[in-house]
Formats: sequence, C-alpha cells, structure tokens
Amino acid sequence: MEKNILYKIIGAILVVVSSLLTASFGEARQPECIVPSKMGGAFDLTCKLIQQGFKDSVVVMRPIRIVYMPGSIGADAYQHIITERNSDVNTIIAFSSGSLLNIAEGKFGTYNENSVKWLSAVALGYGVISVKTDSNIRDLDDLVAMLQEDPKSVVLGGNGGIGSQDWLKIALLSKAAGLNMQDISYVPLDGGGEIIASLYKGDIDVMSSGVTETTPYLDSGDIRILAVLADKRVEGRLSNIPTAKEQGYDVVWPIIHGFYMGPNVTEDEYNWWKEKFNELLISQEFQVLLTEYDFLPFSVTGEELKVLIEKQIQDLRIVSEKFGLLK
Repeated sequence: MEKNILYKIIGAILVVVSSLLTASFGEARQPECIVPSKMGGAFDLTCKLIQQGFKDSVVVMRPIRIVYMPGSIGADAYQHIITERNSDVNTIIAFSSGSLLNIAEGKFGTYNENSVKWLSAVALGYGVISVKTDSNIRDLDDLVAMLQEDPKSVVLGGNGGIGSQDWLKIALLSKAAGLNMQDISYVPLDGGGEIIASLYKGDIDVMSSGVTETTPYLDSGDIRILAVLADKRVEGRLSNIPTAKEQGYDVVWPIIHGFYMGPNVTEDEYNWWKEKFNELLISQEFQVLLTEYDFLPFSVTGEELKVLIEKQIQDLRIVSEKFGLLK
C-alpha cells in the first residue's frame, strides 16, 4: 500500500516536472485565437479554420479558444497584443490584407508593421461585389449604369469606413468606371456578419466583402455575386461567376489570411507555433478544410512571411496614396 502511494506521488511529481519542461520550450498551454471584429466574417472564419485544423493536436495543446475583440477594424486588437499581452505565447491574432491596408494608411496609430511578430499566412481569398438574389442589378454594367444616372440611387456597404479594404474595392471599381467615389453612398459597417445583416434588411443594396464571407449564403440562394475581384476565374463553386476584369473593369483584390503574435514572445515560443503551422499547412486534412471554408491554399510562415508583409504594405501605400488616404 505504501509503495503504491509512493509511486503515485513520484508519478505526480514527474507530470509536474514534465509539464514545466515542456512549457519552457515554448508550448502554448491555453491557446487563444483573437478575432479582431464582431462574430461572423473572414476574421472569425480564419480562427475557426485553424481551430478545426488543430483539433486533433490535443496531445500537445488544448483546443484553441476563440475570443472576439472588435474595434477600429483590428486596431484595438493590435494595440492590445502590443501593450497588454506582448509576451503571451498562448495568443495568436487573425489578420487579413485589410489589416495590412490599415497599417499602410497609418490607422493603427504609432504602431506599424514592425510592432508585432508575423507568424503564418494560411489561406488566400478575393474580394467580391454582391447583391441579394432578387436585386435588379444583374452585373457590374447594371451597377455602373445606375450609379452614372444617379450616384445616390444605390447604397453600397462594407466593413469599415473611408480607406478600408471594402471601401477601396468600391473606389477602384468607381475609378475604373470613370465615377467619383465621393458622390457614391457608402455605409461603413463592422464585420462580415453586420454586412450580411444590412444587405438582408435592405439598409444597403450592394455589398463589398470577401469570398469566404459570402459563399455560405450562396447555398441558400439569398445572395448573388456580381463579380469576383481576381485575375482569372476562381475554381470550384465560383467557377461560373465572372471576374470584374471579364466585365471590363480592371480591378483585382487578393486577400491574404493569417496570424501574428505579440512582439516579445521568445524565439522558442514563436518557433513552437511556426512549426505547428508548418505541419498543419502541408497536411491533407487541412487542404480539405480549406475547400470547405472556400479558402484557397496560401502557406507562408516565419521570415518569409515578414518579407511578404513588408512588400504588401509598400504596395498598399502606393494604392492608398492615389486616393489621398495616407496620414
């Protein structure tokens, strides 16, 4: 009996020691994925994508908990991770090309692209322009014709105000059509869920968003995509939907989806996450998940991602400058 008790005590001590040693090598023991917007939309789907992807990794870490932190289109979450949780190994935050655009335009205050550690890009999407299925706007020519006749006759909406990713898609389309964006009615909203709700309620007539936010509503038949903002048609269930370029409007807007971490996480902690993502992104199971979520494959991690981010932000600054959006 005494031996059994002794063995249990020794076993308990070994478990504690083992966990401490494991933690010292940077393992996230209570991982969280922060969605920098309200529930619904691409940020939410990005966190859910890797939550599902990592669900079988419970041997080395607990299931990822999703936390919503809306505010200023990602600026609040960016500031939070830098000032409050800058060394937290447990926390990763979703970003998209929209986040990079806001950084390029100086909307994250004193913080820039060097203020966090860029971890992994996991998927690619494209911008889309959509309407309700019962709309009499059948294609981009219909939309442009209505705007040319009366710019206030159509209300467009997207995530964020002037200078946001969804606003800029409309601005680029307007420019390609010879229209003045300042004359167009645009409603700023917060997150993909709110955009969809506003379209359903009739508060907006046309929605600027991303593929992944929109495709779940195609199955119900409630939403129709007018154009995908890609160089060429996207394979899969969007293959029958024309691009803006096909319709005569040279507007392309790819969207990178990925994650970053606080600036003061250790190299061991950062590399632990990076290796986890490297393993996940090449797995066949993850490729299936990407298809289910209507994402396209796009795998970049570590230093390679940092270089890509810097180039993206440079390019976005050039685009933003043309519309007088730089602070």
